Amino acid sequence: ISYHVTWAAKPWFSGKWLGNAVLSRWPMAEREVHELPHITGRSPYRHATVAHVETPWGVWPFISTHFEHRFDDSEHRQLHARTLLEVVKLVRGEGDGKDRLPVVVGGDLNAVPDSDEIRRLPGRTAPRHANLVFNDCWELRGEGSGHTWRADNGYQADANWPNRRLDYVFVSWPRPKPMGHPSRAWLAGVEPELVDGTPIHGSDHAAIVVDLRVD
Repeated sequence: ISYHVTWAAKPWFSGKWLGNAVLSRWPMAEREVHELPHITGRSPYRHATVAHVETPWGVWPFISTHFEHRFDDSEHRQLHARTLLEVVKLVRGEGDGKDRLPVVVGGDLNAVPDSDEIRRLPGRTAPRHANLVFNDCWELRGEGSGHTWRADNGYQADANWPNRRLDYVFVSWPRPKPMGHPSRAWLAGVEPELVDGTPIHGSDHAAIVVDLRVD
């Protein structure tokens, strides 16, 4: 399968490149990158990468993002959540979204579902955005805990706090029914693969996979 790709082309963090990508089987009509501000005001190194994908159902916006990671950075992640909501409003355009394809957001948000930063996105904490909340696809269609940061992952042998759900797929609401409704959600990459006889996980996180309904 040939894929079309867009990604955040910068910057560097602790000497390593840090970015987000969107891969698609369909071409991308437009690409954009929005910075997630740093709480200290210094130059940001986290982004929301947007791809406007030319699907058979129309140009559909998808966003890949990554929030701050430290345990004590909830305030920082809340700033990222506020910024992400503004980005989605900009990407979706004027109005309440009932007449267009919803915005799909996927990312490692480095926070558990009951944290202040995550509860902000489905509108469970104030201040709330009129005509914009997110549906958490795992909450709607996943089975079990949905832990993506897992004690059974070989990379987590020394993890301080394993067995958490840190990764999400969200779909914006309002949207025209049933476009974008999740019909199924499951985890991938939980089991290791043998590499030269050694079991290796493809990532330190398991992946969330979601089927979305279309008209």
